[in-house]
Amino acid sequence: MRPSVRPRPGSAIGKQEAVLEAFIDFDREISVVAARGEDGEFVHYGAIENQHSRHILDVSIAPRARVGEGGSGSRGTGALRP
Repeated sequence: MRPSVRPRPGSAIGKQEAVLEAFIDFDREISVVAARGEDGEFVHYGAIENQHSRHILDVSIAPRARVGEGGSGSRGTGALRP
């Protein structure tokens, strides 16, 4: 995180709800959606690859492309737009 974006001591951070973000240059981003039932059963729906446009989620691809298969978007089936 750049020092210029760190909150100053005594700022509103900690006194109200806030989100502090920083840019990280990832090669790719994936998500895993999972749920646990009231009976304790756990299920997941596999990894989904996320593609962004102008730093905003644009497309989610399921199943995700595997490393070494041509990178983002090489598995075009199952693309979802938010």
